[in-house]
Amino acid sequence: MYHVVMQVPRSDFLPFIGMMSFLFILYALLFFQVKKHFSGTYIYIVFTASIFRLVTLPHLPQLSDDFYRFVWDGMLSSNGENPFLYLPKDIIQSPHFQAFLPLDLFEKLNSPNYYTVYPPICQGIFAFSASLFPTDIFAQVVSMKFCIFWAEMGSIFLLYKLLKKCNLPIYLLTLYAFNPLAIVELTGNLHFEAFMILGILGAAYFLSQKPGISTFFFSIAVCAKLLPLMFLPFLYRKLGFKSFLIYTSFVAFFSFLMFLPFLNIEIFTHIAQSAGLYFHAFEFNASLYYLLREIGYLIFGYNMIHVLGKILPILVLVGIYFIAFRADAFDSAQASPMNDKGFIWLKQIFYALSLYLFCATTVNPWYAVPLLAFTPFVKTRYAILWSFLLPFSYVTYINGGCKENLWVVLGEYGLLAIYFSYTYLHKRN
Repeated sequence: MYHVVMQVPRSDFLPFIGMMSFLFILYALLFFQVKKHFSGTYIYIVFTASIFRLVTLPHLPQLSDDFYRFVWDGMLSSNGENPFLYLPKDIIQSPHFQAFLPLDLFEKLNSPNYYTVYPPICQGIFAFSASLFPTDIFAQVVSMKFCIFWAEMGSIFLLYKLLKKCNLPIYLLTLYAFNPLAIVELTGNLHFEAFMILGILGAAYFLSQKPGISTFFFSIAVCAKLLPLMFLPFLYRKLGFKSFLIYTSFVAFFSFLMFLPFLNIEIFTHIAQSAGLYFHAFEFNASLYYLLREIGYLIFGYNMIHVLGKILPILVLVGIYFIAFRADAFDSAQASPMNDKGFIWLKQIFYALSLYLFCATTVNPWYAVPLLAFTPFVKTRYAILWSFLLPFSYVTYINGGCKENLWVVLGEYGLLAIYFSYTYLHKRN
């Protein structure tokens, strides 16, 4: 079934959502079968999860065209150019760049007017694939997907080790390992949240016993997606000032080494410019932002994204401060392996990432995949429901169009609100 769904373009929404819904039914059946009959070994889970992912490898991504920018950046790097320094539209007419950057590739880019935002882990994989297959885009994509596959296998192994360390049931591993959204969006459609997940899980697993290795893993997460930097405050209270200072110094050192091949004073300005567009120009499948936007239309008569794009990140930072320094529920006094620093950190990351996504102006389906990796460590299961609902946002591209259906967005977040209300009332009762 994964082999089939990878061949359906996002414009064919009804066949796509039908197959995704069927995959989620199988996912639920597999989860309950594993929960009921699990024998204690995780080899079955790993084997099944790897097969699901391997069958997605020999297909170009159908749900996102970001991979063309990956190929573009990789061709620049493999030819000795710094991809952070150039706008595609500024160099496509240059004879020097035309020698290795085909015009038909430029025409497929979805962001030719923006600087690249992909950090060095991503750029390294782009360059590696372009070096192996200089003129074959399909082979480059398969090579990149293979790297994502191994990152996912590493994440599944670390999840298994963390579950054992925390005395949690091993069958919870299937919440991430078998989830259709994780399989289709990461290995299937080539998104580098896989390395962010790998880095955070590795950092959490080694945090208590081998903090030096933990800092290296956290650097991988940061250099795959800059987002994990916002999780550092959670460590301050757990480690204390001195240990926290040492930890962040090592993270900065390893990150510097990874950025070194691309280091130029201009790249930070360029990354900031392009990343700023995420909050100030792009809008897709948002929740709180859409609600505030409609209120802004009623009161002021225009789209307030430039104002809300500044306010909502501040709200996220305030929430992170509360989770890090005021939410004592994360620091249970009971003596238990589940009070391991890495375990508490994963819980905090889950709720901080949830806050971030609910305040974001753009929520593409793959943005929520990391929540699935951290779900086994929290009691709530709304990330599983959300992973089923998120593919419905691809109705935006039905029949080749690009018009968002706000009724679908309302249904998505309305069902999440019902779930939150039910679980809250159930907990009170």
